[in-house]
Amino acid sequence: MQAPLTERVRRVIRLRCPVCGGAPVFRGWLRGHQRCGACGYVFRRREAGYFLMAMGISYFATAAVAVATWFLLEFTAGVRSLAVVFWTTVVVAAAFSLWFSRYARLLWMTFDLIIDPPAAEDFQPSDPRMKDEG
Repeated sequence: MQAPLTERVRRVIRLRCPVCGGAPVFRGWLRGHQRCGACGYVFRRREAGYFLMAMGISYFATAAVAVATWFLLEFTAGVRSLAVVFWTTVVVAAAFSLWFSRYARLLWMTFDLIIDPPAAEDFQPSDPRMKDEG
């Protein structure tokens, strides 16, 4: 049985396993575990390039934040200096992109699991040499 939407959102916010919510997905800022320490789910599924869609999610979210930053500076705050607007938008977008990249990966994994729920092979590494040192 799949978890309700509120539980899935909670797992993304806490950066926990999208299957069980028991263990963290990342062991550093961007370095992830190979598999869940609680349920054994292998985070990288069957195909190469699995996280490419996460890059798309991150890109569109960053673009939205950049446009919102520009709009707020230009029309709400009344900043008229093009240089200030440009560089503030660049810094905000870069910082947001770095911060949001982990959440984009979790959002993609969660969406993928809704479309294609985990099977038994998703809990077994395809390469027996694959270990998780975390």
